[in-house]
Amino acid sequence: MSTIKEQFYHFITTEKDYPKIDLNQIIKEENGDILNDFNTKDHVKKITQRLIQNFPKGKEEKQILLAYEDILKIEVDDLLIILKESSNISKETKTFKALTQTETILVTPEDRLIELKQIGLDHLILLIETGSDPILNFHNQKLSIKQKGIALKRLEKLGIDYSIGFVLGYGGSNLSEKHTIESAKFLNKTRAKVVFMMTYQEENINDLNEEQREEFQVLSDRQSLEETLFFLNHLRLETFLDGSHYSNTVALSGNIPEDKDQLIKRCEDKLFEWEEKPESLLGFLKDL
Repeated sequence: MSTIKEQFYHFITTEKDYPKIDLNQIIKEENGDILNDFNTKDHVKKITQRLIQNFPKGKEEKQILLAYEDILKIEVDDLLIILKESSNISKETKTFKALTQTETILVTPEDRLIELKQIGLDHLILLIETGSDPILNFHNQKLSIKQKGIALKRLEKLGIDYSIGFVLGYGGSNLSEKHTIESAKFLNKTRAKVVFMMTYQEENINDLNEEQREEFQVLSDRQSLEETLFFLNHLRLETFLDGSHYSNTVALSGNIPEDKDQLIKRCEDKLFEWEEKPESLLGFLKDL
């Protein structure tokens, strides 16, 4: 069974139709393993040669996704060479986006982040499952929500764009309201270009230990849709909401705030299709 992180990586690199270079696969094939460095300059040379072979064909694209689990775990000097070679392949390609984690943003020196931005890496994609510290602690996350916010502020200070993955149901049924309110509150303080929304599923409880599994209850489809509606009602930032992941009860995508009412109506219509509004939903909306 795949983890939430693995599902998010697959969603961004495979399910989304982004023009991409599968840097992860290239490095794996050239090194015989997935490593955090390339060992020798010969490896870097081979990898940059493979970039030419694997560069997206057809329509010229201004931004390319470098598919790798955490782009900032690659040696910065090697990454600078890769970015330079990639930008030389196509006259139209000006910038790159890639996945990373808040932990690696915090430990990467600021001057190195600036170098990467100058060579074209100007959009990072991160998974921040919740805005609630108690829920982060429950899932054994290393960083607090404050630390994750500091990582995002570093990117904002340097003019690096970012998008965030958010996970519905990450608090389970017991902490659903807390998870939704605190996550929306956190996201509202960010400048996320895109908020990718996915839903915690039964298969994901394999990430939990036995004691956690006894305490955690995965949301039903109805509860998930109610949480989605509650989340939308509390979302205030200007962003694009991408809820096209297969795990979501209803596929929702649109600009916030322009399309917000329309997305809310889709959730409400789906609930009414099942039956009359549940009392729990009425309680949620009463508190707005």
